[in-house]
Amino acid sequence: MSSYRDHNSRLGRLFELGLGEPIYWSDEELADILRHQLRSSLLAELKPLASQVEPLGLSGNSPGVPPLNTFEDLLNHPGPNPMLLRIAKDFAKTADNRFDHGLPPAVATALYMCLIAAGIVRGIGKITLMDDSELRTGLEWVQNQNWIDASKRQLAADALGALKSHR
Repeated sequence: MSSYRDHNSRLGRLFELGLGEPIYWSDEELADILRHQLRSSLLAELKPLASQVEPLGLSGNSPGVPPLNTFEDLLNHPGPNPMLLRIAKDFAKTADNRFDHGLPPAVATALYMCLIAAGIVRGIGKITLMDDSELRTGLEWVQNQNWIDASKRQLAADALGALKSHR
C-alpha cells in the first residue's frame, strides 16, 4: 500500500525530470519552433482581458489596417500598437520559464529581441530598459543566428542602424 507521502515523493521526482541536464536543440529545431511561435495567436498567447482586445487592435475591426492575429503579423505591422508590442515583449521575456509550454531560451530570446527591434524600426522607440550596449549585443546575436529567418535578421539589422543614427 502506498502512502500519501510516497505518492508525493514520486510526483516530485516526476517534476524534477526537466531540471537536470539542459536540452540541446538543433538549428533546424529552433527554426521550426520559432516559425510555430510566430504563427501563434496573439489572443491565445497574451490572453488580454476582453476590455483590452479592441484598444490593442486585436479585434480586426479597423478598416484599412492589417489584422493582428499572430506574432508574425505584429512584427510586420507598419504601425503596431505600442502597448500590444510591450505586452508581447513582456510575454517573450518570460516565455522560456512557462510551465504550460516554455520555449527554448534561444527562441524566447529571438522573439524578445525581434519585438524590441520592431518597436525601434516602426518609430515607437526603445520598449526595453536595456542600455544601448546590451541592446546592440542582443540585436547582433539575432543577426548571427542562421536559424532565424532572413526577414527577422534584417529587422535586427535595421534596428541596429536606427540605434547608430540616434547616437
